[in-house]
Amino acid sequence: MTRRRSTTPGLEASKRKGGPDRLYWRAKNLSRKAKGYPEPSIPLPADATIEEIEALCETYTARLEAWLEYGEAPRFHYDGTVAGLCDAYERHPESPIHSVRRATALGYGDSLKVIRATVGARAVAKLTPIDVKAWYRKWRAPKKPGARERIKRAHDAVAVLKMVVNFGCALGFSECCAFSAGLSKLRFEKSPPRESAMTVEHAKAFIATALKCGDLRGLSMAIGVATQFETMLRQKDVIGEWLPDEGTGREAWTGSYTWENIPGGIFRLRPPRPARRSPTT
Repeated sequence: MTRRRSTTPGLEASKRKGGPDRLYWRAKNLSRKAKGYPEPSIPLPADATIEEIEALCETYTARLEAWLEYGEAPRFHYDGTVAGLCDAYERHPESPIHSVRRATALGYGDSLKVIRATVGARAVAKLTPIDVKAWYRKWRAPKKPGARERIKRAHDAVAVLKMVVNFGCALGFSECCAFSAGLSKLRFEKSPPRESAMTVEHAKAFIATALKCGDLRGLSMAIGVATQFETMLRQKDVIGEWLPDEGTGREAWTGSYTWENIPGGIFRLRPPRPARRSPTT
């Protein structure tokens, strides 16, 4: 790649009738070896300042240079928007979403869908913490008149937004660092803890009903509920969960409640550590 002198490497303006030029970063403007690069053309935010355009061009160019030197870069598309930042958080190999339990990652994915669908087009550099307070109110609004407020939905979405912005800061996006500093000072209401719990009467009724099925499935359900109630373990610790199989890449059902873990009729199990908590919001 030739030495650059421009402060906006890769920048190209596309003419539009009756409107301002549309700005793009294009890999082909920087290297003849960019053929096959997974992000050959990236549109830049229409409301970006010259400083923001320069920063984005430098970021995309650095990513191209890494791809040319070391091979294919992580496939994410950060174009300065909230949706692009969500892409980076989901797809970058160093993202913390890859180190949490699968069930936790699926929960994060639900919040990312809410964020993308409602505010994904917003430019990160233009956001303020006050914007997020308005988003929280919209996210917690009832799905239909007269229904309950969706407090958990809103709280989880704000928590994931904070993680996404913090990761953007870790990637070196300066607008994310400035936004993250303001977000860290905000606090939002979370849904109250559940007040109901399974009683011995509930457990007995469930076990009796399951045994009436007269098959192996009913027996397994009865044993599982009895074990969960008596040991106060989480349901997944008893019955297991779907997890990706490292060998095949396909999902497989895994669990610790097997005969190998019940030597002499004593259930021996070291429960995994609790899932990493979301940032306080």
